[in-house]
Amino acid sequence: MPPGGPGAAPYDEERGSPYDEELGVDERTQVLVAGGGPAGATAATLLARQGFDVTLLERDRFPRYHIGESLLPSLLPVLDVMGAREAVERHGFTRKTGAFYGWSGQEWQLRFDTSDRPAAYSFQVIRSEFDHLLLEHARAQGVRVREETQVRRVGFDGYRTTSATWTSRYGRAGQTHFRCLVDASGRAGVLAARQLRTRRFHDVFRNVAAWGYCAAPRPCRTHRRARSASSPCPSTDESGPSPSTTAPSASAW
Repeated sequence: MPPGGPGAAPYDEERGSPYDEELGVDERTQVLVAGGGPAGATAATLLARQGFDVTLLERDRFPRYHIGESLLPSLLPVLDVMGAREAVERHGFTRKTGAFYGWSGQEWQLRFDTSDRPAAYSFQVIRSEFDHLLLEHARAQGVRVREETQVRRVGFDGYRTTSATWTSRYGRAGQTHFRCLVDASGRAGVLAARQLRTRRFHDVFRNVAAWGYCAAPRPCRTHRRARSASSPCPSTDESGPSPSTTAPSASAW
């Protein structure tokens, strides 16, 4: 039985065992990235493609659930620079050609196939799959990825960050020394929220939302008619603009 007891992730020849740390407890890297979500994976990939030695520490084991599925066309040039565009296209996410809004009795449409946009479409993604794809792409570009490894504290030399202490799910602890740090830990905020306490919240965003998902909703006829004929998106029932509507105490996307 692997460390962690029943239900622990099995050994994977390509990704390695989650408890098999091939690096020592006191390691060095040029750039340390804290967090393996889209921001961390993107930063790590771009740096690795420029020849830097990059280590990425991610608290969770991918794939993992995350909300935030609707992406914009500005994503595609970033995927091109990362070298990840082909993998994302090949995965088969639903293409999104715009948006249709029905708010408070008013309706309007936003189209992506205009000359001022970098692409005529984007994607509706399943974040667990999309984030996993980007993290695996970072690994393929030479990033040293450590999943189920959480940064606990960042060490300073004066005003400069120099090291990070971390622990793994299986009880291993260590320290990584670096020249540069990318804090992509998101809401957890290794530096801003937990350590330096410099994070500030805008009053407008001090709110809470409960959310859920609709199972296999039927395409709205208005949105189907609104699809641009010049869109490169295949004519399927799933593709087209994303609808967004509101009710007195809720909204749907």
